[in-house]
Amino acid sequence: MACMECIGLKSENVSKIYGIVIAGRDNKYSLEHLNALKSRDLGPINLFTYDDLLRSLISLIRRLKEL
Repeated sequence: MACMECIGLKSENVSKIYGIVIAGRDNKYSLEHLNALKSRDLGPINLFTYDDLLRSLISLIRRLKEL
């Protein structure tokens, strides 16, 4: 709830909260190891590496430029 307050969100405007774990960089781990970690069912928690977030951000920027 404190995170929501920091970014100006009220609880009545949020329908679901997911947990996110950010763990290291891709190049430090084998593809097999990364796939095993990312394919685990952690319920409402998602596992991302910094590189996953970077790829998502780059993709978002490219889509916004197309508007």
